[in-house]
Amino acid sequence: MTESIQLKITHLDEYEALYPLFQDEEIVKYTNFQKFDRIENFKSFLNKFLLIGKGEPIQFGPYSIYQNNQLIGLCGMQQINLDEGISELWYLLNVSSWGKGIAKKTVEILILKGKENQKLKSIYAEALSINIASWKVLKHVGFEEIEEIKNGFKKGIIIEDLKKYKLNLSD
Repeated sequence: MTESIQLKITHLDEYEALYPLFQDEEIVKYTNFQKFDRIENFKSFLNKFLLIGKGEPIQFGPYSIYQNNQLIGLCGMQQINLDEGISELWYLLNVSSWGKGIAKKTVEILILKGKENQKLKSIYAEALSINIASWKVLKHVGFEEIEEIKNGFKKGIIIEDLKKYKLNLSD
């Protein structure tokens, strides 16, 4: 049931509710986010993270993902190139929300927010080749695979192929 998905601008006072996402290696292992073992370190990170790109014309979020008034994830679109109108989409969901259509609904909402901004021309996203669920979400909502980079993702001992996707909003 994804009808009750809402995206709300993330605030620092949500750090305690967001912290479990960043404690779970299963959630962050295929992302550029790190795992946090101390809530104080996570709060400091979140405080800085909330300022990245703040006020940029094609920066979206970060947004806290809520389902039935319960915080279940984090998402956004990071401004990459204002001149070309490019932002990069990303999201994290708690494990209990996987496989329920929530990622797809979240991405659809982000795309709608992007379409409201005339400066945004294209949305890019990345997913590891082994992260089948994420690249299926991207393809389902209209993203096209534009490149696959052999061993393009390296984090600790994880080395995986990286798929890059693009969605043109002018289509």
